[in-house]
Amino acid sequence: MYKKERFLTELHRSSTGTDIDSVNGISSSKSALKKLLYLLQNKETLSEFAVRPPRSLLLFGNIYSDIDRLLFAFADELALKGYDCLYLDCTTLNTTDPEITSEYFLRVLNEAVSSAPCLIICKSFEAICPSEDGSVHRRLASDTLRSLIELFSIEEDILFMAVSNRPNLIDEAFTDIVSMKVRVPLPDRDARKAYILSELSPLTASEKTVEMITDSTANYNYGELDRLLTLIKTEHILCCDRVCQIHISTVQSVLSGFSIRDKSEEERRFKNLI
Repeated sequence: MYKKERFLTELHRSSTGTDIDSVNGISSSKSALKKLLYLLQNKETLSEFAVRPPRSLLLFGNIYSDIDRLLFAFADELALKGYDCLYLDCTTLNTTDPEITSEYFLRVLNEAVSSAPCLIICKSFEAICPSEDGSVHRRLASDTLRSLIELFSIEEDILFMAVSNRPNLIDEAFTDIVSMKVRVPLPDRDARKAYILSELSPLTASEKTVEMITDSTANYNYGELDRLLTLIKTEHILCCDRVCQIHISTVQSVLSGFSIRDKSEEERRFKNLI
């Protein structure tokens, strides 16, 4: 028997006052979510012009992108506007039993309706709306889609957010009915530089060195950036006095032997989805 306390948690506004603008870089993703916030905040005015805010959103991006930070910042801002927020990690559900999973998912949706206005965040959504063949997967996806279509038909203020690092594994029928698709890309230059400066602390590096690392890490995700910076800091501490600046030669040496995962196929799939 699934327990609400185990799988479903309420999101509270963080004590740090996180907002969308606090996320570094990825301006296009932030702009899309800020526009959505505007639509939700002004839905009564927009209704006079027969404009209805989106009811659903697919937020997707690479593994180790800023997707988690961005979705929680978005949830924080909606909480400030009076929305309750429900979070469901779909990987925790027993997806081998479609009946139990579907019943639980429906309870989550019903609770959101009773808590409206409400944001529902479904992390790893592909787990309960899979594109794979097979009777179990097809029934699970069908039940999930049926429940969502019923949810979208009611007039309550509900926003459903599906979140995924593997959107190509989501049933295509969902991508056809979802109102918005927002991609969270790999960290851009501004995001990488801010992360590099943060992670190198308390060690110091010249502006030239920081710029070199930033320019050399295009197409890196945060996991790869973290591994690279850990190696640079370790090499620096082993070879130099901790108080001196990180040498460019140290960075060059580490970069020469560092490799990252090829993301070309992943990028192609993401572009096709949009």
